[in-house]
Amino acid sequence: GVSVVELTLPTCADTWSKTVELTSWFQSMELPAQVMDARLVSTTANTVDIGDTVTDYFVATNTRIQNLDLIDDNQTLRWEYHPEPKFDVKLSASPTTPCDTTIVASGRKTTITVTVQEEYWDDQPVCTYVPGNVTIRNELGEPEDDVMEMAEAGTITPAQATLLLACRNRCSLPIEHIGTGQDRE
Repeated sequence: GVSVVELTLPTCADTWSKTVELTSWFQSMELPAQVMDARLVSTTANTVDIGDTVTDYFVATNTRIQNLDLIDDNQTLRWEYHPEPKFDVKLSASPTTPCDTTIVASGRKTTITVTVQEEYWDDQPVCTYVPGNVTIRNELGEPEDDVMEMAEAGTITPAQATLLLACRNRCSLPIEHIGTGQDRE
C-alpha cells in the first residue's frame, strides 16, 4: 500500500510544507535540519478499500501527528497500526455443552489457553511480531481469604493454594507466539 505524510514547520506551517508518499515500510529521505511536524494524511491498501481505518486509529491513539526534531541528528518516525484484537479462550479437560457453555470441573486442574490474533485486511503482507500482554483476572477459584484459611488448616496443599490464587488480583502475562508469518498466535 501507500501512505501519505505531510511535513510542516510548526513556526511557519502556512509557508513551508512537503507531502511525501511512502511506498515501503521503511523509507529514507533528506530534509532540512529543522523541528517539524509529520502528519499521517492517509493510508491505502493495495487491493482492499480500508477507508479511514488506519488514520482513525492514529487519531484515537493521539499519534497521527508526530514531532520530528532534525536539528541535532537523524530521527526515525514510526506509525504502528494494530487492529482490534480477536480473542479465543479454550479450557482443557472441560466438556462443552450443546449451548457452547464450558463446564469447569471442581477439584481438577484446568489449563486455560487464550489465543490473540490481529486480523488485517486480505492483502496485508506478513508483519514482524510485536510482543504484548494479556491481562487475566481469575474469578474461578475461591476468595483469597478462604484459600489462605484452607492452606493454614491443611485442607489444601501449598501447591493447590498457589493454583487457586493464580491471577486472582489480575496479572499481566506475555503473549507467546506460535507459528510463523500470518499464522502467528
